[in-house]
Amino acid sequence: MMAEYTKLQKVLLLKAALCAFYLTAFFGDRIGMPSFSEKFFGQKNNAMRKSASDWGGLGLFVMTLDLLYAALKCSKAVQQRVCNGQIMHNMLMLAVHACFSSQKFGGKLVHKEHVMGGFLTLALTFVMSAGLAGGMEPAKRHFLKGCKGLTHGCLIIYWACFFFYITTFQLGDFPSQNYIACQGRGFCRAKDSVFYDINVFTSSMWFMVNMMTYFMLMSGSDNEQKSFALYRMATVALLQIPLMMSEKAMTVPKEYTNGVVAMSICLTALACAAFSDKIKPKKA
Repeated sequence: MMAEYTKLQKVLLLKAALCAFYLTAFFGDRIGMPSFSEKFFGQKNNAMRKSASDWGGLGLFVMTLDLLYAALKCSKAVQQRVCNGQIMHNMLMLAVHACFSSQKFGGKLVHKEHVMGGFLTLALTFVMSAGLAGGMEPAKRHFLKGCKGLTHGCLIIYWACFFFYITTFQLGDFPSQNYIACQGRGFCRAKDSVFYDINVFTSSMWFMVNMMTYFMLMSGSDNEQKSFALYRMATVALLQIPLMMSEKAMTVPKEYTNGVVAMSICLTALACAAFSDKIKPKKA
């Protein structure tokens, strides 16, 4: 069966397999294994750390689905951009592993986990580069200026919502604003630095999830964009919203309401993108 796939498809499937392997690390406490904070930081789990690792695991799960979707459903132009983006993500994760691999910081077991993660990431980068050996096709359009239809426009709205939330990690103090236990700017950073450290992994995963939308805007055909919007509707409705609702008790009420509004906008935008032909039929 694998013989039927191109080299590009194979490297995307290989990255998906590695992502699936690491999913167990994020959800270890749910399946009788060490929690993410224990495995990668040598620290016991708590509610805040569990929240960060849950969202990181969900981001990795969606990224795994994105890789499968790109490999099995998308055109070569999209696959090339996903492969290139994933290589950059590998470099990002290699730096993250290097930052947290100190044996003095986490102990021998944590050090080994980060060394193994760094080695696998580096090896995968060399393998994935083979998928781009023949170069890349030009992008079909500018992701913003190339907007000529309802599907593309609605995907831009969805991309912008995610972009805003991701940048709040870099430009603000999202944890202190979002969680009741973190009220008071910098409180969680001083009291529980591991919680912030886990969010490094979490924001890295969701960065790539949003990049997938960017690649679809650049090189996906109209039909590919509609199919992608339908698939992403499922991930938002079945995965992200339930996790957000499960954390209502620990979330600042105003921020929870903002989250509900943001998720509603995302779902509406994706629905309009997926069913744009029914909303605005093309002229005969």
